[in-house]
Amino acid sequence: MATTSQETPTAQAPDFYLENQPGAPFRAELNTIIAALVSSNAGSDEPDNPQAGMLWLDTSATPWTLYRRNADNTAWIQQYDAANKPTKADVGLGNVPNYSATGSITDGSASKFATAAATKTLNDNKLEKTGIAVDSAKLGNVGASSYALQSGHYSGLRAQATTKGDVGLGSVPNYGISDSTSSNNSSTFASSKAVYDLNQAKLGKSEQSADAAKLGGKAPSAYANSTHSHGAGDLPTGTTSQKGLVQLNDGTGSTSITLAATPNATASGVPPGCIILFAGTVAQIPSGWQLCNGSGNTGNGIKIPDLRNRFVIGAGSTYNPGNTGGATSATTNSAGNHSHSITVNSGGSHSHTVTVNSTTLSVSQMAKHKHVGGQGLSVNNPASSKFHFGQNTGYKNLGCSNNYQIFSTPFTLPYTSDSGSSSSHNHSASSNNTGSHAHSASSNTTGNHTHTVSTLPPYYALCYIIKL
Repeated sequence: MATTSQETPTAQAPDFYLENQPGAPFRAELNTIIAALVSSNAGSDEPDNPQAGMLWLDTSATPWTLYRRNADNTAWIQQYDAANKPTKADVGLGNVPNYSATGSITDGSASKFATAAATKTLNDNKLEKTGIAVDSAKLGNVGASSYALQSGHYSGLRAQATTKGDVGLGSVPNYGISDSTSSNNSSTFASSKAVYDLNQAKLGKSEQSADAAKLGGKAPSAYANSTHSHGAGDLPTGTTSQKGLVQLNDGTGSTSITLAATPNATASGVPPGCIILFAGTVAQIPSGWQLCNGSGNTGNGIKIPDLRNRFVIGAGSTYNPGNTGGATSATTNSAGNHSHSITVNSGGSHSHTVTVNSTTLSVSQMAKHKHVGGQGLSVNNPASSKFHFGQNTGYKNLGCSNNYQIFSTPFTLPYTSDSGSSSSHNHSASSNNTGSHAHSASSNTTGNHTHTVSTLPPYYALCYIIKL
């Protein structure tokens, strides 16, 4: 579509380095850089931070002028195309008029160069300054008397004393002229023929090659025009192992090595607000993430929770997102006077050792008791009773001839005096291995009371971090 004026683009980037940043600023900066590349850094001023090989489309000139930064990164080199051809000044001939050449010595045009052929014709038909006229026809049919002799004094005649300065050519060196296009003599002028021959033998910067020999023996088809474009199929496909053209991919689940993720795909891979566990220190938290310390919001407005020194529970019907609670210990409510049943789980086959100190009983530690009669023995039917007594029982007065005696009449044996006083004492014992078993026990009631227990399970601390 034809346009009558050029619109000045604003497509320059301050630099071509992408900082780590959230998705929206990252995408905006990337779009700025892409616009700068697509428009060849178009602008009225040269780009900031130029690099060797960088293109700059100067929109302050009419028409716009394309430059490329030189290899030393010290200057801009103008690039030419069909609309912006080099001038004679670009090749050091700014003062040379664009005149045609003629071999005629009678052509009075002031806008033509004389060729060497015209010089030769003139030389063949004119009288040398030091020659003697022998034919007046050579002097325009004017008699020899009309001319001054080579020697003699003539008032006002300055022929012998005239210098190049007298005729306004004081700065012109007295150099010879050469038709050669290969001479490097710095004291010789090139003739118009030399310039002509050189122009015919060289390819202009904006011209299309008509002779393959002028381009190193390669056919013109081997070279690209100064302005051209490439289709996607003309360039190799870029992979992780070779340079080439890559296609942008906006998806987040691709595993391709030939597609390039867009900023949107990169930012969408982990949406803002996602929380993960991080094994590093707080100082090692990666860019774009933050410790869940209750400070600030994510890029999409989610308030950052404070998860320091906390466990996380899934929200649902019991807990809503953002609910907090819990404690590292718990205290039971007072339940009045009560007892507790205790069961010790089976610990496998095992035994127990019980040691009770001081197991030797003294007389005072024995239970209070009497001997012989027990609690007083009354015998009502002695005929069927036989009673044994020891030899030294102290009852021989009862008529016992052996260790026993049979009585024929009822009688009552008297009590002995008390022995022992039931003092406290200890015992030692051990249990045998009875195989895998458990023990049950119960505590005595201790009145109205509560219990405090730890509810903290074994733990390993990691940082909860959130995507900004």
